[in-house]
Amino acid sequence: GVATAEVVANEAMAGLKILAEADGATGCSAEITVEAAPVPVVDAPDTLIVTDVPDDNGGWVLLKFDQSTTDLTGGGSGSGGYYIYRYISGEIEQWATVPYDPALDTVRVTVPTAPYDADTTWAVRAVKAPVYSDLTISASATIPEGYFSDLTLGTGVAVDNIAPAAPAGLRAVDNPGDTGGAVLLTWTLSSDDTRLESGTAHGRPYKIYAVTGYEIYRDGELIATVDRGVSTYVDATAENNVTYTYLVKAVDGTFTVPSEANVAIAVDNTLLADFSSNLKVWTEDFAMFVNNFGLGEADVEFDPVFDLDGNGKVWTEDFTIFVGQFGQTAGAAKAIAASAEGLNTGASAALDISREGAAITVDVSAEGLSELASYGLKVSFDPEAVQFLGASEGNLLRNNSLFVAIPTKAGEVWVLNGQPEAVSASSGLLSQLHFKALNEQAVGSAIRVDALGLFDSDARLNSIAAQGLEVTVAPERFALLQNYPNPGNPSTVISYTLAENSKVNLTIYNTLGQAVRTLVDGHQTANIYKVVWDGRDDSGKEVASGVYFYRLVAGKFSATKRLIVLK
Repeated sequence: GVATAEVVANEAMAGLKILAEADGATGCSAEITVEAAPVPVVDAPDTLIVTDVPDDNGGWVLLKFDQSTTDLTGGGSGSGGYYIYRYISGEIEQWATVPYDPALDTVRVTVPTAPYDADTTWAVRAVKAPVYSDLTISASATIPEGYFSDLTLGTGVAVDNIAPAAPAGLRAVDNPGDTGGAVLLTWTLSSDDTRLESGTAHGRPYKIYAVTGYEIYRDGELIATVDRGVSTYVDATAENNVTYTYLVKAVDGTFTVPSEANVAIAVDNTLLADFSSNLKVWTEDFAMFVNNFGLGEADVEFDPVFDLDGNGKVWTEDFTIFVGQFGQTAGAAKAIAASAEGLNTGASAALDISREGAAITVDVSAEGLSELASYGLKVSFDPEAVQFLGASEGNLLRNNSLFVAIPTKAGEVWVLNGQPEAVSASSGLLSQLHFKALNEQAVGSAIRVDALGLFDSDARLNSIAAQGLEVTVAPERFALLQNYPNPGNPSTVISYTLAENSKVNLTIYNTLGQAVRTLVDGHQTANIYKVVWDGRDDSGKEVASGVYFYRLVAGKFSATKRLIVLK
């Protein structure tokens, strides 16, 4: 007989043929063909659009797609939804899940992109467990042919839309306590340095930093990068006595936001006040010190290399230390690398001397100036003839200026004067030098300016030629002295003193008032003079024995004395 059997079909049994046996009956039943039950169809979402999430620091994209036309409720494992996939390095990775909401026509979902925050391929698949739709793809990378069926392509990437706050308070200073070749940079971290967005979205952990690090620039060139949270850097490639401009930029992967610029130089700290690193404390160091005088730790421009006593401010105590080291050397002094010429290229200097009793005053003036911030001048004199009493400021630099006269050895003094703010006066008095005549040997002795350096606001030097910068000590008063010997036989010497530069006439007269011989007729500088009269008249003939008179006229001064010629 023929037995019957009830068969429940499933997808795996499709196309199978079976033979049935019943109650031990022998023989073959009719052949039964089993057909699989129909598989439910899940419609894939339409076009997948990927866009950046605006006004953020990146790390997120917005996925938008139309709802599947399939009702995803129910299913063997409960409610369905959508699986989000990402194509990374040739592999598809399930990235997130989105629950089904039948009330929506269009599904919008934000998903994190880190740590692969770049242009990549996204895909979405509708799910009604255990059945999956085809993948709907948004791609900006190349998809291997045949990898997915029914692909719908698009592009999208997460974008950082918010720049980080700039680092503040950049300070670039010489690296203290070294032999030069290094500049220390410090700054205040960006206010966004610690701002971190983190968590888990769709089962995917993420971290998005507002600042990823800092870039250090020197003279416009990137020289280093440091991580977020780092606020110091030592530029160990700086050259001594070279001024550099530094910037620090906060970086977040998209934006770089710079700090304010600051400048610094590297110096050899073997000799504290040797800011120019030439192993000698000299006028160029004074110019640099003046430019930093008055600055303290609260000032961005403050450089501790000029804070010689380490109390946090460049002040009078530091000036005292500087003066104490002026002229000192540390080993063999080195020449400073040539720098740009200063602004006072057309400047010149002049000396003027005056005397009142034993008091001698020498005025040092300058003209042809463009911009003056400081100067240094070296004065030399005969210490056996005159005594240096001191120096006083002129009228050019008198605004919170530093002024000092430093005797460096017998007969030599350096005068230094400077102020933080340069002046633009074209001419004026640099300094007054005060001396005392020790004896008559002082008359006619020279007071010289052997060196004069003018510095502008950038401490650039113009050296003024010292040739001709010399004056002689004048006599205390005008005087005409008695000739010697008297009587002359026939020659005699006539001496006189000029207290000022004057138009001078010295003439011999006979008893009738007639001019016999003119000995001097012209301009002479203040000094002591001796003139020999050989007893001859202007024609060269010897005069007769007898009484004669000699008269001196010098400016407003005049005097007459008698002499005798005896043969």
